[in-house]
Amino acid sequence: MYYLHPVREDRERYTDWLAEANGSREGIPDLMENAVLYVIEIDGREVGEAVVAEDGEGVCTLRSICVTKEERRKGNGSLLMENLFFLFAPRCSLMRTEAAGDLEPFFGKLGFSRAGERPSGDLVLERALKTGCACCEKEKAARGEDA
Repeated sequence: MYYLHPVREDRERYTDWLAEANGSREGIPDLMENAVLYVIEIDGREVGEAVVAEDGEGVCTLRSICVTKEERRKGNGSLLMENLFFLFAPRCSLMRTEAAGDLEPFFGKLGFSRAGERPSGDLVLERALKTGCACCEKEKAARGEDA
């Protein structure tokens, strides 16, 4: 059983994961500014987190995603992302992220495509969000609603 929830208080306790995902603690306050931190729990254990911001123009930006080392390569990152797609699809038409090139296969499996490249070498990746996306339809079916 899994549970995705926003963290509104005590966000500082998650900075270790964010520092690991971003390579340093520097910039974490900026990362969290005007954004929501989401944590995914599986069977009562916190296994991953993501930071997402909305720009008010129908675009949401995935600023960070991290899964604990012990829980990687088990589908937990994909599960976290699929739930974020479902959560943001009603109000965002596009999800954008920047990632190192070695993460392109992970994001590619989730439907992201390359939209550009930063001078730092990081890739700009985007994915259209639709209320009729596969993850949304699966969730509706699970709730017994018409797809």
